[in-house]
Amino acid sequence: MNANANADSPASSDTDQQHLLLLRVFHYVFAGLQGMSALIMVLQLLMLNVVYSNITSSAFKDIEVDGRTIDISPPSPPSTPFAVIGMFFTVMLVLLVAMMLCNLITAHSLAVRRNHMFCLVISGINCLVVPIGTILGVFTIVVLLRPSVKRLFDPSGY
Repeated sequence: MNANANADSPASSDTDQQHLLLLRVFHYVFAGLQGMSALIMVLQLLMLNVVYSNITSSAFKDIEVDGRTIDISPPSPPSTPFAVIGMFFTVMLVLLVAMMLCNLITAHSLAVRRNHMFCLVISGINCLVVPIGTILGVFTIVVLLRPSVKRLFDPSGY
């Protein structure tokens, strides 16, 4: 039997539709996981801010001994490590939210069968997120590169 005839069969189309539906659901789930990770990062940033502000605040009172005031506060910690950690968390948070939005757009694009190239690019980037993103990215790329699936997408969309 010819491979092209098998690819054009109705059973193949139903399989492609099911695979695209599953990929869409998994992209939504992955975006949800990224959203929860972003919330955790926001909480970590808030905790870092609280800890740093408590360290630098003057919670210690000066004491007076024999008419002299003695400063008993500990030396303030260097601010550079806290600033670097805060900047790192902020950059990672922005990237995480951007990838979450891209995965939501990819899931929607899989539903409406548009933006084939965008879905491929985001799936390739998802491969960098080990292990869940790698699995999702590879399966999405394998499905989207089938000729029968390419025909399902709108040719006017990229």
